[in-house]
Amino acid sequence: MADSQDSFDNLDAFSEAANQTETKLIIIFVLEIMSGVFGIILTAVHLSMDLYPGPLGLLIMYVAHGVIIGALAVLSLIAGWGFWRLEPWAWRVAMAVGIASVIVHVLTLSPLILALNIILLWYLKNPQVREVYSGIESLWASESAETPQ
Repeated sequence: MADSQDSFDNLDAFSEAANQTETKLIIIFVLEIMSGVFGIILTAVHLSMDLYPGPLGLLIMYVAHGVIIGALAVLSLIAGWGFWRLEPWAWRVAMAVGIASVIVHVLTLSPLILALNIILLWYLKNPQVREVYSGIESLWASESAETPQ
């Protein structure tokens, strides 16, 4: 009888851990989407500003900066979609985009998107989240190995 009670206690602990992990994945999804939306808004504002006459090199850097922010925003939206669908590639894409976004937004002094990406990276480095994506990647690999070519 005591053994069955212990298994119920373990089930409760497992259920609580699963709920915490699910909450973290939802937070990552929301942060990715917010980062993408804010990045697209920043890109639109950036590229819609009147460009003053100046050196061609400065103009090229200004436009390239807007394009880089826009590309990172789109990749952030793609990573968010991957998290929503629990795609095996989502964690890696989110990490790469998060690191690149932190670098870009530190250099350009964009505090809102910088803060979002720092929080996002903190959640991505959580062992529970990484464990979920390691499990998804191994499940994906075992399914593709079993599929006849």
